[in-house]
Amino acid sequence: TPQDVMYVHLYLSEISHFANINQHYRAFFGTTLPPSRSTVAIGKGVLPGGRRVLLDCLVQLGSGGYMRQNAASNKMAAAALQTTTSKLRQVLHVQSISYWAPVCVGPYSQVNTLRSAIHLLAGQIGLVPSTMKLRDTWQEQLEQCWTNSARVLDALDGSALHSLLSCLVYVGKDIEDWGRIEHICREQILGNGGVMAGVIDSTA
Repeated sequence: TPQDVMYVHLYLSEISHFANINQHYRAFFGTTLPPSRSTVAIGKGVLPGGRRVLLDCLVQLGSGGYMRQNAASNKMAAAALQTTTSKLRQVLHVQSISYWAPVCVGPYSQVNTLRSAIHLLAGQIGLVPSTMKLRDTWQEQLEQCWTNSARVLDALDGSALHSLLSCLVYVGKDIEDWGRIEHICREQILGNGGVMAGVIDSTA
């Protein structure tokens, strides 16, 4: 079911489709415990077949029921509830302005966690959490993305960027300084986005 979806990569041909797509997206996935999401506009004619929208999903069967009161009706969810060593799924949904993570700009969660071990972080843009304004330059925005990610990880369980298994970085077509991009990413991962582990409290 849509409730079992934990992560969505959403690709748009144009960012102008964003508001309209969000309406349909919200109707399909709902607003309670939604999947985490990465959204990127990649330009006209890039998606196959002239499509305007494309998405792929990561699904954990039974995880929707596990998070809700109908868990007993799903065999996988019911079995997962008997496991005391890990949780099948957990969701972090930031809905108010804070100093540590941007408000979710759309019907998605900041993080969906699989079996208390694998964190699926939503895509980040260079927003300063306390003001919800973009940093001035693309370099500062890239650094802010890493900082936001590090803060979310730390708020969850003290995780850090050096534990990343995989990460996608999208850049605008006008940015060609790949050496600078790689340098910033490497420095931010090594420095954990400037965030000291154990200092972010998601309950604040």
